[in-house]
Amino acid sequence: MRSIDCKIALAPVSMTDTNVGWIKFDPSHGGVTIGADGSFDGYAWAENVGWIHFKKTTAPAYNVVTTWSGGTPPPGGTLASPTGLTATVISATRIRLSWTDNSGSETGFIIERTDNMSPWVRVTMTGADVTSFTDSTLRCSWQYSYRVLAHNADGDSEPAVIAKIITAACPPYDPLPSSISLNGGTDADCGGTITVPENQAAGTLIGNLSAEDATAGGDTHTYALFAPGGILGCNPSFSIQGNQLITRKPFDFEKKKSCRIWIQTHDAHSNLKTCHFDIRVTDVPEAPSDLQLRNYDGVREDSPAGTDVGTLVAKDDDGDDSHTYELVSGEGDTDNASFTLEGDTLRTKAAFDYEAGGASRSVLVRTTDSTGLAYTKQLSVEILDMAEAAVISRISDLGTDDEVPVTAEFTVSDQDTALSALRFSAASDSPDLLPAENIRFGGSGESRTVILTPVTGMSGAANVTVSVDDGSISTETDFVLTVTTGPELRASAQIAADTGNTVAPGGVLPYTVSISNTGDRDAEGVRFALPLPESTDYAEDTAGAVIRSVFRNLGKASAPVYDSELSQTEWIGDIGSGETAEISFDLRVRPGTETGEMISFGGTVSYDTDGDGVSDITRDTDEIGDGSADSEIRITVEGCLPGDTDASGVIDIKDAVQVIRTLSGTDTGEICPESDMNGDGKTGPEELIWILQEISK
Repeated sequence: MRSIDCKIALAPVSMTDTNVGWIKFDPSHGGVTIGADGSFDGYAWAENVGWIHFKKTTAPAYNVVTTWSGGTPPPGGTLASPTGLTATVISATRIRLSWTDNSGSETGFIIERTDNMSPWVRVTMTGADVTSFTDSTLRCSWQYSYRVLAHNADGDSEPAVIAKIITAACPPYDPLPSSISLNGGTDADCGGTITVPENQAAGTLIGNLSAEDATAGGDTHTYALFAPGGILGCNPSFSIQGNQLITRKPFDFEKKKSCRIWIQTHDAHSNLKTCHFDIRVTDVPEAPSDLQLRNYDGVREDSPAGTDVGTLVAKDDDGDDSHTYELVSGEGDTDNASFTLEGDTLRTKAAFDYEAGGASRSVLVRTTDSTGLAYTKQLSVEILDMAEAAVISRISDLGTDDEVPVTAEFTVSDQDTALSALRFSAASDSPDLLPAENIRFGGSGESRTVILTPVTGMSGAANVTVSVDDGSISTETDFVLTVTTGPELRASAQIAADTGNTVAPGGVLPYTVSISNTGDRDAEGVRFALPLPESTDYAEDTAGAVIRSVFRNLGKASAPVYDSELSQTEWIGDIGSGETAEISFDLRVRPGTETGEMISFGGTVSYDTDGDGVSDITRDTDEIGDGSADSEIRITVEGCLPGDTDASGVIDIKDAVQVIRTLSGTDTGEICPESDMNGDGKTGPEELIWILQEISK
């Protein structure tokens, strides 16, 4: 068998009276096969019919068995051609095509066109299952032919063809629009400039569009924004409603001062005119919109008045505008009085305390631009909490005697540290006069003391520094301690008993005390006191006192006095530097004091160190003595007085009677051996005469 591929023109076949036109026998699209015995079978494409099935089992005549139509492609998988292609003239430039889709597996339809003078050209390719297409790119009064082919990856179907369709006649000549103008809010002609103030609300009418057109009797026009080559310019900022140009959003002079739009007009005959307009945005004075504090890191508490806080900067869309600043009254002005403004610089007028006032301060500031437009804002100034040293009160300069410790009172406070955790220390720049170990601290809480004990015998001035440490910061205060050696008192006392350290009942004890001032300052208000032992009495008529200088010059002094309520002898007086006070008086041992009793004498010396009339120092005589003499004297009562034969402590008639009985041999009892007044070891007439003489006194 062999295949044939040719086109033949057939006369009407027996199955139909239709003029099938040319027939294509193409093996790639199915084809017709002729066997060796003259039989044939297959499909061919007829110009005006479509697929035709040729079948003959015996030669010699050809016969058309049937034509093929429907949705199933012919044998071999070939796409079925669309059928029923029609064309409708819509206008002078538009034709609408319609067809029937006979294939189920196309991916689209290819539309081809020729003006019968040029080769076929593809106009477009549709998607699958599309059955119509309008061609709007035609010339008026022009003849066109079309063909439509189904298409998929395997190839194209045979085309459906429609020939020699003529578009509508060309309309009479209509002049093109020659220009576009904008009239109203801002006038401009094609290529001109449209002025738009900034900040106008969206929907603001810019002007009305009109077209210049020479059409006789006038013409109608529509307007639209146009983007040549896809360039939008500032088209998106406008809209056209009818012939009105309207803004779609506000313009901002500071961001964009100019741009361009394109407007296209269509007349009633679809004639076009495109014009561009340059948009010029004009500046409108604007109030400041914000206020900031620059170069600002907060203010450290306790910073001095006049500290710079920061620089005020106004935010203003008028970028090159100038501004002034002022503190104003109103909500938020709580701390205005604590600040001052110098130009655009905010400064403090006072030191701030974080603990007392908190972490921020509030001020109300107004900024005004060059046109008088203003903006007011409350600003917060942060106060930075700083570690603060303890605060110690000033300690006044002090003075004291070298023998007298002095106490200074002071207060201490600390906002950050518990007072119990504070550490105190002190140092002296004269350690010989006031060593560190002679400085002690006392008190608690806020009330504290520092006790200073100068070295005895040293004088001069020492600068004392008291320090308080809270663990991170130390603070200190200084004061001066002036030390004088002051009065330097030494005392010694004597009792001149006839028999040394023993005395008989009724005996007299002359008492003398010497108080010497060897210091470099007079001792005022020196007071000597001697409590009398219970077994003694004060002989007031024997009391006396003198003041001796180092040159042995005698000076008057008040006599000691006896205080019967306190049972003590007292002397009060001043002892100048280098002087000695000698105080003397007699004490008598009371009769009847038992033999063997010991009588102790120990006085005290006190004096006024600061001259305020109050004694500040009291010492026992043994504490201020020089160690060369006993300041506490002990006298032992032994025996009796001469002539006191019965050891009663009193020489009286009883003693005379006892002597007479002894001389007459009468037993009178034991006679006190110490009553032998002449020391011959016996009691005789001499003792009687002595006793009688004492009685007679």
